[in-house]
Amino acid sequence: MSKHTIIHPGLILTLALMPLWPLCSSAETTPNILVLMADDLGWNDVGYHGSEILTPEIDKLAAKSLKLEQFYVFPWCTATRAAFESGINPIRFGLRSLEHNFDGAALPDRLDTIASFLGQRGYYTALLGKWHLSMDFAGGPLDKGYREAFGYLHGQIDHETHEDHHGVASLFRDTRLIEAEGHMTDLIFQELQRLVDSAEPPFFVNVTFSAPHYPLQAPERYVAANAHVEHPDRRLYAAMVTHMDDVIGKILTLLEHRGLLQNTIVVFLSDNGGHPQRAKSSGYYGGDGRDGPYEVMADNRPLRGGKTEVYEGGIRVPAFIHYPTKLKAGTYAGFLSVLDLLPTLLDFAGGESPPGRDGRSIRRQLIDGNVDRATEFYWITSSEKIPHGGGNQAAVRIGDWKLVESQRRFFWLPWRIEWPWPKYELFDLRTDPNELADLYDEKPEQALALRKKLDRFLSEEFGQY
Repeated sequence: MSKHTIIHPGLILTLALMPLWPLCSSAETTPNILVLMADDLGWNDVGYHGSEILTPEIDKLAAKSLKLEQFYVFPWCTATRAAFESGINPIRFGLRSLEHNFDGAALPDRLDTIASFLGQRGYYTALLGKWHLSMDFAGGPLDKGYREAFGYLHGQIDHETHEDHHGVASLFRDTRLIEAEGHMTDLIFQELQRLVDSAEPPFFVNVTFSAPHYPLQAPERYVAANAHVEHPDRRLYAAMVTHMDDVIGKILTLLEHRGLLQNTIVVFLSDNGGHPQRAKSSGYYGGDGRDGPYEVMADNRPLRGGKTEVYEGGIRVPAFIHYPTKLKAGTYAGFLSVLDLLPTLLDFAGGESPPGRDGRSIRRQLIDGNVDRATEFYWITSSEKIPHGGGNQAAVRIGDWKLVESQRRFFWLPWRIEWPWPKYELFDLRTDPNELADLYDEKPEQALALRKKLDRFLSEEFGQY
């Protein structure tokens, strides 16, 4: 270098800071993770799917997100929650529906969860909302990797009193029951606001709303906002959804004002398909009618079926992922399931997918837009003890072909008695996503191949976890 060379002061500063770049880059790109899970939200219950229900905040976020239009869960809330936490098909540890040993916990004792793995990577982990994977604190959120938790233990609650359908106290913080005033949807936002103000990034917050699960209780302003919805039960259900939508908007505004939204992965989904109606009251909540009957609730159209069923309306749900620093807004056309969230989110967080899990990371596919057509997925559900449960059902999807096996109850049979012979249906979801045309008799070779796959899966020895 010549003795007359002049070095710009900015270059000196740049050279001085170069050793710090990797550290700064790593800290800035480790994403926060926020999961927003609705309870019993139907396919046609969001505005961006054409619903009459007002969901402006969800719609606005979806327009900036990668919409997952073939996102699959399980037909029961507990099974989906267990699948999300574990990345494992819940049938592998005996969980077919709501029917597990609630004297213990739905998740095996020694099974690490998404919260555990992210916690090991330095994330502050929190659950806000519905748990429904144990009925006490043994096997509760703090035993499953969460640093803190606020919510309720049971599958459903009165959104104002926070008691379950049998009048049992359910609201808790960490490992003790508590009392609080306010609608559960609003309490979730208050807790999230406190957490964001106090927790150091990166954080993982699993927000599991109580809405729009019945009992249908919403502040009057949200009912008035949906005055255009004709049926009064549907209008009340819509108010539950709009209330949740409003809180989601507040959450996003909070993150934006804190400068966190750009580096936060936001995942939106429902735990299962919507519950179209509650035809009769079961005597819950003291028999005062809070649980219905509701003639019209969720709308899964144009998909067939709903909650408790392995038809598309029970297992294919509204979902999208927002991560503007990595993902372009648009639509991902490939198959993605709740099992894939654990390995995919771990991958985004810089971790490796744990062995022995059914889900797979599709981080690269989401970024590049490449679609993997080699889909193989199984649903098994049983509800002998649940009158509205729909009986024993199973389904397998291989590529775009789907086989459904069902033992459906008939209205003239007592609810504990099931039709002894299963019924098989075969659908080509590529041309018939709404499952209108049963091709079982027309495509015997394809049907037999899927039956063999399903039988082989059912013959496996489960419970190894």
